[in-house]
Amino acid sequence: MKIALINPSYGDKLASFDEMLSRYYHPRELAAALSRYIDEAVCSTATREEGRADYIRLPLSTFKMIVESGKKAFRSKKDEAADIGTTVHRLIEGWFKVGRHPMLPMDSRVVNAFDLFVSWAKEVELEPLIIEQPVHSLRHEYGGTFDILAKGKFDKKWRKKRTYLIDTKTSKAIYDTFPAQVASYSEAYREMAAAKRLPAHKVDGEGIIRVGKTDVEFEFVDCTEHHDLNFLRFLSLKDAYILWNGRPK
Repeated sequence: MKIALINPSYGDKLASFDEMLSRYYHPRELAAALSRYIDEAVCSTATREEGRADYIRLPLSTFKMIVESGKKAFRSKKDEAADIGTTVHRLIEGWFKVGRHPMLPMDSRVVNAFDLFVSWAKEVELEPLIIEQPVHSLRHEYGGTFDILAKGKFDKKWRKKRTYLIDTKTSKAIYDTFPAQVASYSEAYREMAAAKRLPAHKVDGEGIIRVGKTDVEFEFVDCTEHHDLNFLRFLSLKDAYILWNGRPK
């Protein structure tokens, strides 16, 4: 879900925080994608140095064009993945609200991710309390929308359900900055609930459920133990963005 910087006086969103998150979120994935694209493009475009198999000749202008094309190709795939994730979130929201299995689109990746989520929800006996809820922190000047606040047996050892704030991901992996994001939602919700701006539920913890577009199993990570550290990481990330880009006016 999206996070944004906000005006501390009015709570209005002033600037998208997604740019900051994407800048620091997946550098390894970006590097790998660009490397593959450039390698394929160079091999198909360059000419080999005569007698030297390990050397190729490539005009600088062509290389620059390949790099820019690689960036565009990565952005295109990233946008496509975001569209799939948005569709899955909408299906989950509809499933909770209507109480029955929705009509699914033809895209097998969307169907797979949604079916994995349903399997997980049934396994943990998920009982949603709040879904797709906008929250903001006036104290720390950010806002966003969390996916689910729900009761469930998120650990097979538990006899009773606990209340967790859950973030749903359709990515290829649970990246190391995702826990910082869900921690920021928890803090913003607690702040609003304490101010009686939202229904108050005691939050026992937080976690991430990953339902991959082509995976055969779901993946759940409980982030509760390191909540304080994760939230500090989020605030540091926010401050780094402001130092880099300046505070929104």
